[in-house]
Amino acid sequence: MAPKKVNRSLKTNPHHSDDTPLEDKKQQIYKEIKRTRKLPSPDITALEIYRLAHDKDVDYAKLKRVVEKDPAIASRVMQLANSAFYRSQVRIYSLKNAFVRLGMKMLGHVALGVSLVSQTKKGPCKEFDYEGFWSESVARSVAAWYLARERGQIIDAEVAFTAGLLCQIGRLAFAAAYPTKYAEVLQSARGKGFVSLLDQERKMFYMDHNELAAKMMAEWNLPDFFCQAVHYQDSLTNQESLPPASPQRELARILQWSRAISMILTQRRIPPRKALEIMVKATNLFGITPQAFPESFDTISSEWLKMGSIFEVATREVPPWSEIYNQAG
Repeated sequence: MAPKKVNRSLKTNPHHSDDTPLEDKKQQIYKEIKRTRKLPSPDITALEIYRLAHDKDVDYAKLKRVVEKDPAIASRVMQLANSAFYRSQVRIYSLKNAFVRLGMKMLGHVALGVSLVSQTKKGPCKEFDYEGFWSESVARSVAAWYLARERGQIIDAEVAFTAGLLCQIGRLAFAAAYPTKYAEVLQSARGKGFVSLLDQERKMFYMDHNELAAKMMAEWNLPDFFCQAVHYQDSLTNQESLPPASPQRELARILQWSRAISMILTQRRIPPRKALEIMVKATNLFGITPQAFPESFDTISSEWLKMGSIFEVATREVPPWSEIYNQAG
């Protein structure tokens, strides 16, 4: 007798009784997504590098051997260590010295990012802009890194960098697991802003891409505060429920501001009012004055071009803030 075939097709909006708790519905959807085995995930080597880099008693020789197994990661590590990010005139030529310059946290985070970017530059969802997704993600990562570094409070710049790079991974996961259904969601939300996208996702899947990303990151063993920040990154109202001066609240606000900056960097047409709102938000949330903002923006723009080259994602030349501001005025 032939073995019975197991139906692994994904069924969105499964039938639940009206009294089924929402969290149970979300958990059911997440289990179904996982069963497809299509969730974007760092490969084994990247996860091993992340684990070793966060070990208190790190074995540098073993870490070097693991990094060398993946030429793409090793190459990006060297490029980043010699980039303008680290503001050093001394060029380095060994992985050991690169580890020292980057630091263990950044090394682990770069490994995760490189693995994900290299695997997911294209996919089955026709309405999803894979190239644009990673271009925007790298822009967020640079903006988050810059802001965390300048503030020097609560959040390490390396953590902010990785959060910016991976915080939208839920969108990529929906596109991978639900290519047809997510195309419908994207069509419905097109031109209506990110709030509409979140609403359409909840209607279709009971959860939005921020919730999905937080669940994925928890399974990658990223810190709880990291996952909470990603979950609440787009809502100042919900961020108020996070403890004041906590890492999760600080990171959530950094990610929200970074999203606004990434819009200007990646989109050629920005409504003047939106550009001015971004500058005002920088002052209200983080104390970056209108006088200091132009230099901050131009630095982020320049670093985005360099980081895009390292991660091999599309970027573009962006006018200086003074020109954008004059057009907005």
